[in-house]
Amino acid sequence: MSETKLQKKLKTDPRFIPYNEKYDFDYVLNYLKKTVKSKTGSYVEHNALNSSFFNPYFTEYKEYFKEITKGNDLALKDFLELIITFANRDLYLVTASLRESNNDRTEIDYDGMMNSTIQSNIPELGQINAQAGLEASHDGLNMVLNMTLKNYDDDGSSNYQLKHLDNCAKLLGFSNIYIVIKSGYDIAIWEDYAIRYSKKSDELKIKIIHKENQYLNRIGEYRLKRNIFSSKMVVLSAFQEQNAFYQYISKEANKKRKAKRLKRTTLDENEIKYKLADGIEKETVFKELQSFASLTTYYAFIRDETLPNINNVNLYDVLVLFTEVQHLFGEAFEIKKVETATDVENFNLFKLKIKKHELVEYLLRKTKYSRNQVKQTLELFIQKEGFYNIWERPLIEIENYLFPVILPLISPNTLRMLDYWLEKGGFDLDSRGLLFEKHIKNVLSFEFKRKGYKFNIPIENIFRNNNDEFEEIDLIVELKKITLIAEVKCIKYPFDPRDYYNMHSRLIEGAKQINRKTKFLIDNRDYLKNNGFLSKPIVKLVITNYPIFSGYKIDGVPITDFSLLENYFINGRFGKGRMVGTKKGVEIDDTFHSEIKYYQNEDELSDNLESFFKNPIPITEKLKDVYIEETQISLPETNPKIIMDYVKFKQSNEI
Repeated sequence: MSETKLQKKLKTDPRFIPYNEKYDFDYVLNYLKKTVKSKTGSYVEHNALNSSFFNPYFTEYKEYFKEITKGNDLALKDFLELIITFANRDLYLVTASLRESNNDRTEIDYDGMMNSTIQSNIPELGQINAQAGLEASHDGLNMVLNMTLKNYDDDGSSNYQLKHLDNCAKLLGFSNIYIVIKSGYDIAIWEDYAIRYSKKSDELKIKIIHKENQYLNRIGEYRLKRNIFSSKMVVLSAFQEQNAFYQYISKEANKKRKAKRLKRTTLDENEIKYKLADGIEKETVFKELQSFASLTTYYAFIRDETLPNINNVNLYDVLVLFTEVQHLFGEAFEIKKVETATDVENFNLFKLKIKKHELVEYLLRKTKYSRNQVKQTLELFIQKEGFYNIWERPLIEIENYLFPVILPLISPNTLRMLDYWLEKGGFDLDSRGLLFEKHIKNVLSFEFKRKGYKFNIPIENIFRNNNDEFEEIDLIVELKKITLIAEVKCIKYPFDPRDYYNMHSRLIEGAKQINRKTKFLIDNRDYLKNNGFLSKPIVKLVITNYPIFSGYKIDGVPITDFSLLENYFINGRFGKGRMVGTKKGVEIDDTFHSEIKYYQNEDELSDNLESFFKNPIPITEKLKDVYIEETQISLPETNPKIIMDYVKFKQSNEI
């Protein structure tokens, strides 16, 4: 039996998946009896056996959902409104509590919650990380919303009482636990961990097998956030200093807007009402610029391209409209609320909604886009039918109203939304890849010319032999002493374990392609035109847009990302600084600085290129700061205890 075959079954065969209605442990046992050849079995076989520990979570959750929703006896639209309001209420109370402990800072600073703790809604868990707790509760919300698609009996009334609120709170609490356990199992299957059960200790451990890959993933996430942080610091500094750069970007931002600002926001029976006044909306411009930092960091090559599926709208236009929506709902969410008791009347304070056509009119009054452009773009933000994903579509359409899920609307994972907008707008990964190739060539050409280095980036990218066989090469860079040949692969921001698997698979394919293409060039060099670049030593790479997988070596080919490419060819050095906390927030301490130069001259640039991309200094320097820590993810009294490996960073304020 091929282990790969069993791994595929664990991913795709519903009889092997403990979170599927068709899960059949007897079938799993019979399959393993027929195929397992060793007495001890591989870790993949143990994963299949230990899937039985996870199935009770699925069956219990499904039954609990039915029990709660049947007991509520509410119409589906009212249940959806309640469950969304609960999530928004939790966010409001958490941010209010944190503001109180942080000298009444008024802005929602979701990133600042990273080092803050709150009391969990599940008493057994005690104090938890505020950011992680809110994300888990919203993952739970997403789970509940999707359960309603198949498991909700929509024949209830529209009169809800205090007991309905209690039931919803219990359901969200159970969902939080369920989603953490399910996520642990999904990570094990899709990211290739081992699930090991000890009868002696009655512990089920989800253990990392490929440590280096997980270290590199974690460092990739760190570098991704650091790169965006650096871009945001530039924006924030410009905004504070009101410098020439700020004047320029503000002017560009306001080209798409009318000279109207949001003067006042009120609620009329939970429905958002607003009043506009003449003037420039600085808050929306600032929100836009912060999101623009993510766009320019990872999608600068596509921001001005018209999205094929939307009428004359580009990615930047989508961002403009999204920030206007953010601002309106954000202002309404910030209206002060005081709970005097736990009852329905006070709960209603946290409800928010707006008629869909009124949001369209608001955007038409605030921006210069046409009605058709506004309506088409707005659909990117709205969940109307099908599978719920609040992290991509944070506005839930119920009848004629839009209900916001505030956390992913006000503090989104911008990269995930950008990928979603691009996909729905008509740019698949291959389409993005073509623009990415062009961008890399333009940036490198400009930089080599600026430095006066010898280089050749062939315009021709299709190479044929005398049998009319051919290969298409994404990128060839001939330098003074070496030639770089690369496959360019755009990937999506990996948000869940399946994303990691799919994007890793895409890079595996890229490594196979560059090995095959390079072999073709070498084997047929005598028949190829303009083959001078093949006379020099060759370095092969796969280049991606995100840094998540950088440092991997697949089939002998280093995986790298564009920011690392820029770091080597443009900056030529690795610098370390330090972040410090001040009254103004987080700032960079310029007195603490060190750097490592990659090369001193043009010859060394070629000489050191291969070793750099095999062991990139910005990554190897960070490897010493990561470690694995076991964390219990099941409730304290649960048997067996479920314990999972997590990659963490040592506490440091270096960047």
